[in-house]
Formats: sequence, C-alpha cells, structure tokens
Amino acid sequence: MSSDNATPPPARANSAPKVVLVPLERTVIFPKEKAAALLQAVCFFKPEGITGYWTPTAKDLAGVEDTLEEFLKAHGWAHHDNWANFRRQVTGVKFGQAELLFLSYFLSAPTPEEQQQIADHDPRYDPNRWKKEPFWMNDGGEGYFRVIYDLPDSQFIWYERNSDP
Repeated sequence: MSSDNATPPPARANSAPKVVLVPLERTVIFPKEKAAALLQAVCFFKPEGITGYWTPTAKDLAGVEDTLEEFLKAHGWAHHDNWANFRRQVTGVKFGQAELLFLSYFLSAPTPEEQQQIADHDPRYDPNRWKKEPFWMNDGGEGYFRVIYDLPDSQFIWYERNSDP
C-alpha cells in the first residue's frame, strides 16, 4: 500500500502550540559543569536544597514558558517590556533525584548600531559573551529575574528578581 494517501493521525488534545517568549536563538543552555557558576553569579540568594546539576537539552524547554507570565504576575511582576528584548541562560539543578530547570532571564538587546558603538569604544567587546559566561546585573529591576521550573510537575517552584532600580 502506498504511503502517498496515508492520513496523518489526529492531533492529540494536549498538542496545542507551546508558548515561546524567548526562543532558542536568544537562549543558551549551560552544561552541568558550569551550572554552579551560573547560580553563584546571578542569584542574590542561591535556592536551598540543590543536591547537584545536570545538562538540559532544547527539548526540555518545550512548554516551560506556557505559564510563565501568569506565574510572574502572581508574584507581583508588573514588567511590560516586549519579550523580544529578553534573553535567557538555562541549566539543570537537582533536588534529590528530581531534575529541574533553572532559568535566568535578562533584558539585553542592543541594536547592531549600538553594538558597533560599543565595539568602537571597546575592542574587547564580545556581543556573544552572554552565551559563554553568566550574565550578571546588580540592579535593573524586574527585567532581571530567575525561576526554577519543576519539569515532572510542570510548574514554577522558585522566583527571584533583582531589586527595583
């Protein structure tokens, strides 16, 4: 029988499009070897109970942002910037044997013109540095925040934001 006339199976009820606020091209996943350094650099108070680290994949991020805005608003988040200005750094944290995601979000979207101006003044400037090292900001308000997402339970369990400027 020819597969040319095959009918695709019906879509599953839970196969609705996933919310993507920050796409993979503005995301970096740090391996478990760099996870502790990421948390040390970006957290004001490291989450308690972490027993180890693991390396997530892009597949692990599917659907993570489905309820992010709702979660943030429930915690008093009033930020209304365009998500197109955000980037995120991700790694895996363990609580016992449970593997969860640690996500650090930050505003950083210089235009190509701004990047050139920075490079003209600092020849060491690397616009991709955030992909190699933790991005740390001491102020900046709620445009700089971190969350932990429980993959098995599909929910956020921890939140920290920078202080208001």
